Amino acid sequence: MRESSEAQGNSMAEMPK
Repeated sequence: MRESSEAQGNSMAEMPK
């Protein structure tokens, strides 16, 4: 489910690795 996270760009902004 990594593509979904990248497509949204929300998960990354909220919890950047």
